[in-house]
Amino acid sequence: MPVHNSLFKALPSKRAFDEIADQIKDLIYSKTLKPGDKLPPERDLATQFGTGRMAVREALRILEIQGMVDIRHGKGAFVKSPSTDILNVPIEPEKPQKFLRFWVY
Repeated sequence: MPVHNSLFKALPSKRAFDEIADQIKDLIYSKTLKPGDKLPPERDLATQFGTGRMAVREALRILEIQGMVDIRHGKGAFVKSPSTDILNVPIEPEKPQKFLRFWVY
C-alpha cells in the first residue's frame, strides 16, 4: 500500500537497513527531524519503505548505537539532541577493529 507525500523515498539496491538508516540520518542532518521528534512506529516505517519490520529495527539499532535516536521500549524511537561526545564509528562494518573518530555537534 503506497504512502503518498511521505518523508521517505523508495529503497535502491543496497541493504535495506543501511538505506533506511541513511535516509533517517539525512532527515536529522537537514533538521527535518529535530531533537525530541518521535519517529513513526516500526510498522508505519516498514510500510513507507516497502520493507519488513526487521530491516527497520536494524536501522533504528544502528542509529541508536550512533547516538542519533533514543529507543524507548513501548514508547517508540525519538531523535536525540546533538552531543559533543566523541563517537567511534566503524569505517568498514566488516572490519570492526577499524574506527573513525569524529565529533558530533
